[in-house]
Amino acid sequence: MHCSICKIDFNTLTSYVKHQHDLHSHSKNIRLICSCGGSFSNVRSLQTHWSRFHINEKEVNDEDMQQHEQKEDNDVDMIHPSCQADAFGEDVEEDKHLENESTNTSSTTEDLSEEELLKMFEKRVLYLLLTLQTVFYTSEAAIDFVISNLMELFHAISKANWNIKALAVGLDILKSNHIRKKKAAEYFGYIEPISRSYQNKEIKTVKYTYVPFLRSLANYLQLPEVQADLHRVPPDYDANCIQDTHDGIFARNHSYFQKTTYLKIELNSDDLAVTNPISHRAHSIFFFYWSLLNVSREKRSKQTSKRLIAACPKWARKYNSLCHTIDDFLMGINHLSSTGSLKTNYKKIKIYFRKLGINININGNDVTYFGGLFISLGDYPAQMSLNGFKESVSATHFCHLCDIQHDNLEEDIYYDFPAITLSQYRERKLYPGKMKFKFHFMTHFPVIMKDFGPLPYTSCLATERKHQFFKGNKVRNLKNPSLMLARRHELWICINDHSHDGSLSHTALSNGSHGALDNRQPITDGQIQFFISNLPKLPFKPLSALKTLTVKGYKYSHNSVLNVSKEYFPSLPIVGKIKWILYDGNNCALICNMYTVKGYVQQLRAFEVQETNKMDCFILDDICYKKPLKLVCLNDSFYFPLHPYGKSFTTL
Repeated sequence: MHCSICKIDFNTLTSYVKHQHDLHSHSKNIRLICSCGGSFSNVRSLQTHWSRFHINEKEVNDEDMQQHEQKEDNDVDMIHPSCQADAFGEDVEEDKHLENESTNTSSTTEDLSEEELLKMFEKRVLYLLLTLQTVFYTSEAAIDFVISNLMELFHAISKANWNIKALAVGLDILKSNHIRKKKAAEYFGYIEPISRSYQNKEIKTVKYTYVPFLRSLANYLQLPEVQADLHRVPPDYDANCIQDTHDGIFARNHSYFQKTTYLKIELNSDDLAVTNPISHRAHSIFFFYWSLLNVSREKRSKQTSKRLIAACPKWARKYNSLCHTIDDFLMGINHLSSTGSLKTNYKKIKIYFRKLGINININGNDVTYFGGLFISLGDYPAQMSLNGFKESVSATHFCHLCDIQHDNLEEDIYYDFPAITLSQYRERKLYPGKMKFKFHFMTHFPVIMKDFGPLPYTSCLATERKHQFFKGNKVRNLKNPSLMLARRHELWICINDHSHDGSLSHTALSNGSHGALDNRQPITDGQIQFFISNLPKLPFKPLSALKTLTVKGYKYSHNSVLNVSKEYFPSLPIVGKIKWILYDGNNCALICNMYTVKGYVQQLRAFEVQETNKMDCFILDDICYKKPLKLVCLNDSFYFPLHPYGKSFTTL
């Protein structure tokens, strides 16, 4: 086949049709033109026409070509040996010329000027971007990503003088989805999810997908951020302030979990409804995730720290799906928790169990880690479902284990039910409307709210963030949604953990610190230099003054208000308002205008403060409360809400 527009010959009909669709028409009803001038509306009619009228021409052309080649070979044999090499070289050059003609868009491009060539290139790239945006519904962020990466690739090609033809051949193989996943596994550590199925007693086929746990854990442990947190020294235990899981009684007293390098695995589970945009049918998928509790809280709260274990249909839990779905995870935990060799005597025979764990290569050194399942965390319905109980209950049938009714239970158990009714009444007064299902069993909320006011961060549990990757994405193939979603998740994980050159990323779990320079008052400003010179001691030399600084998700700017206390739960907070931010690339110092604290106002759940002329310097790493809060002005008085303020039970 031959394209009359681009002057390109094609060996197969498929490549010709793809070329027509990609470059000359985006409509489904494209017109395919044969070399004889005939026009066809679909591929089948063109194929039928070609097989009926042009197949003989192809055979004749092949026979003529063979006879012509045989004649040329005979002529070459009669040529003098000294001229034979020249003739062969001319044939090679002719073949190369023909090959170049088939790949070029036009044979007349050599006659164009540099400006015209640039315009032609600009048209092709613009056509590509507009096609992505209109036909494939690509976002503006994706268009910007394509343009910036094309610029980087062209700069790299111009500097390295790469072979453009070899690069084009290398790109051609990436059209295959199988080849892309194979290359992703080779370069970026992609783990292909494994799909399995089984039949239950009702002859229903249950399809589930799991990710090999030990391979996923090995890739996660190789990240530089994870290695830094595994070998960090945790803060000393303070009974008045529980900061993380390592401060709990179980972790401190356990023979293995008290070690900082012993891996503490957390298991999460929850379901997610996936809707088909065509039929509006909802598919509820149940997901299992794991996370490493040895990582700091700031990194552990990120979406990228939640790694997928398995996915299965929600309805499959009624048919003993748990033993199939997370079997690989439980076997991996058993392998990981074997902490050493064990000698036993059985019928006078000594049996030795070998040392297992997981072996990781870190910077050329083999390191063996051991660990175990530390906790299973999730909302109430998910935990009930994970343990094989009923997920949902009602006011009448409230038990997860049986079908006992509330009226029958009240006759046997004497309890102060009016107190519960009063508590529920106050909750309805505080939160009008329908109460969320997750809050029905949180009976400890009223006690906390009485002391600290409404709890704004309990509308979504921390474990709910693990579904964030799947929310808002289009799902079109629902034959096996568990496998499709697992593949998307693992592909996203592999590119998140690596850079574009295949090296491990140093910001996979947290974004680096970044800020904006203060152009109004740079570091050379007289006021700043005078204040620095009068400081008693500063552990670093400031190199710049910043207008804003973002560290671990917290943004600091001028006039931000902080509790700059260096201890947790002080009798009175130390309140300061940021005036200057001094930075040297690693360390940060905050120059603050100080406030005096008059006292705590119970009705507002806030501290009343008053501004002073005193200024002081604080190192950001030494501050316990790093989250900026608000300074509220009410009746010409300033209030600092250390806890969220609003209505409470005492005002109802």
